[in-house]
Amino acid sequence: MLQRLSYAAIAALANLPMFSAPASAQTVDHFEFSPVAPGTKSGSHPYAVFAGACQQIAVIARDSTGNTVTSYNGNAVITQWLINYQNGNLLEAAPGISQFSSIGTSNQLGLSSITVTMTNGVYTFGAGGDLSTQLCFYYATRDPQDFNQSPSNPQQNGDLILRATLPDGTKPGNGTSYLGWHNTAQKLLLTAPLQSYVPASQQGSTGAVSAQSIGEQFTLEVRMTDAYWNRIFDNKTGSSESDTVQFTASNAAGISISPFQGAMTEGFRNAFATVISSSICNSTISITASDVTDPGITSSVVSIYISTCAGGSDPPPPPPTQNPGYYQLTVPSVVTAGQSFNMSIVVNNVNISNVGGLQYSGRLIPLIATSNTTFSPASGTLGTPTFDFTIPQGIVQSSYPVTISQSYTTAQTIWIQLIAENPVDLSSSSAIGGPILVLPGTPSAITGSATPSTLGALGTSVISLGLVDAFNNGIAGAVLAVQQTAGTQGTLNGIDPGFTQLVLTDAAGKASLTFISGTASEDVNIRASAQAYPAITAKNIPIAVSLLGNATISAYPSPVTITQRPLTIEYKLAQASEVKLTITDLFGQEIWKASFSAGGAGGAAGHNRVSWDGKNGRGTTVAVGIYVVHMEANANGAKVVDTKYRFGVKK
Repeated sequence: MLQRLSYAAIAALANLPMFSAPASAQTVDHFEFSPVAPGTKSGSHPYAVFAGACQQIAVIARDSTGNTVTSYNGNAVITQWLINYQNGNLLEAAPGISQFSSIGTSNQLGLSSITVTMTNGVYTFGAGGDLSTQLCFYYATRDPQDFNQSPSNPQQNGDLILRATLPDGTKPGNGTSYLGWHNTAQKLLLTAPLQSYVPASQQGSTGAVSAQSIGEQFTLEVRMTDAYWNRIFDNKTGSSESDTVQFTASNAAGISISPFQGAMTEGFRNAFATVISSSICNSTISITASDVTDPGITSSVVSIYISTCAGGSDPPPPPPTQNPGYYQLTVPSVVTAGQSFNMSIVVNNVNISNVGGLQYSGRLIPLIATSNTTFSPASGTLGTPTFDFTIPQGIVQSSYPVTISQSYTTAQTIWIQLIAENPVDLSSSSAIGGPILVLPGTPSAITGSATPSTLGALGTSVISLGLVDAFNNGIAGAVLAVQQTAGTQGTLNGIDPGFTQLVLTDAAGKASLTFISGTASEDVNIRASAQAYPAITAKNIPIAVSLLGNATISAYPSPVTITQRPLTIEYKLAQASEVKLTITDLFGQEIWKASFSAGGAGGAAGHNRVSWDGKNGRGTTVAVGIYVVHMEANANGAKVVDTKYRFGVKK
């Protein structure tokens, strides 16, 4: 009888190595994104995202059959590319993507790619609702609401696209193309010769400024940009792209700028500068571009070295000197608002008459410079506004130093002036020490307000934000995360509710956004937080959207499908009042009633909203028909409102 041998038995008999069939293994074939692109999509238009917006996006490794490669735990490189919108071909990597946790670091701007480590074939930016890992977008290619509609773009492609690859650049997978829309105008960008404009980069430009010589003309260019250096071509909601800008030089007698002032065209203006005086040769000058139309736009400054040059007749000015008189002040160059620092008062020529045991006293006054030689009182106050000390008996020397503990709480550049009062021999003597750059302290609070805070349908409110220290000094260059957390309608800087966007504070520590309300009454909340400072309480800014207009009371929707949603009764009170609401049928028969205490919910000054579920006092849903809501309000013992409103009920 023949017996069939297994392969293993045959291999053993033949003394051969044993083989096994290879196990099937998933390999990465390409990557996918979910959602396929950032931002939002409107109809047949491409996706669009505002600069500064952040959101949750997943990157998924797929095999050739479209299944997730759950065994892949390696790296993936996500790159943002500019594309040819006519054919979709990749052009070049575009800077301006980052994770939210990188805000405030060198990773915020200027990056075109991010490397992530995948887990089970997936990496999710913003997983679990974690804002710190959301993917943020800063690069803008167009103005808001520009959907790139043209005969040359029949496919409605965007200008940008996300691509994911393995670290060696293989196994690419693209998302869907999208448009980048600039955010609101925030600051100017001034560039000089040899500098190149680069939006969504750290500084907005690259390249070292070339040195200039006397008599040679060079070009200055200034652009209106958002917080991320994206040029404002057409602001749509404003006219910042045509603001008037002014050019000023730190040495106006040494350099000529023409025109020194002019209106921008599509967010751009140039001017021509010429060195006209040898007084600034072998020195560095500063040229500033500032917005005359809107001083709230942050100015831009470039420093230009003027090389050795011949010509000109005016001699260089002498270096500034301080006449110490009988006193001299020594102060630090940089301090922090509210923190103590030491300054030194030096009394010179101590060997005056009656020396020894004399009182030396006077005032210390903070000043700000109004020119190179003139000063005016500063807005803040010194912690130690006077000095008073005694030189011991018998001291006879050329100078005598005294250290004083000082502080100042306003962030600005100041000088300190000493005005002596005692002894009589030194009365009215003075000295000036400075400059002292007073920096803001540690951020401690977010400020915010909405103007106005009550809107009608499609109304506009300006959201003013700031990050300040304990002395209300603004923190410049800080990043605030802003999101509409309550209300289902409206847009914040053109972005729908639920999306987080980032704003940078200006030189004064302030930032602003525009909220446009929807078409329904609702309570909206705008929440601003500082991710870099988790101990700082987020700022909530309430906005009431009301359709009442000039009316006192309304009930909506009317007719209301009461089996699907409740009726909203909205009314406004000039003052806190005791309120009684009664719903009756057309014959005056009472259906439902409720009372509210003055100052509480339903009885507060301003807008109030109350819901009715359509049930009468017995808990039964009312019949289809016309009903009347009556409102009576009393304040300080007097009736202040007595009104009614009709509405319909359907099922």
